[in-house]
Amino acid sequence: MFPRDIALTVFDRVVADPPSHVIEAAGELCRERGVDALLSIVGGSSLHTAKLVVYLSKAPGILAKRRRGEDLDKDELLTLTAFDDDID
Repeated sequence: MFPRDIALTVFDRVVADPPSHVIEAAGELCRERGVDALLSIVGGSSLHTAKLVVYLSKAPGILAKRRRGEDLDKDELLTLTAFDDDID
C-alpha cells in the first residue's frame, strides 16, 4: 500500500508548554529532512507544537518576528485546519 522508502523522522523533545527554541528546533528539523507531513500523537503540547511547526517548516524565523512585534505577511502563513477529537 505504501512505498517502502518512506523515511520516518521523530522529534521527541516536546515538553509541557514548550519554549520557542524547542518549537523552532522542530521546524528546523522538518526543513533539513524535507518532511512532507506531521503526525502528532496525543494532544496538548505535542499537538500545539505540531500546529506551529506547520508554519515554521515554511516560514523560518516567524516566531522571532512576532516576538519583535512585527506584523506577519499573509504570504508567510499556511492555512491550517484543525478538528476537535471530542466529537460525539
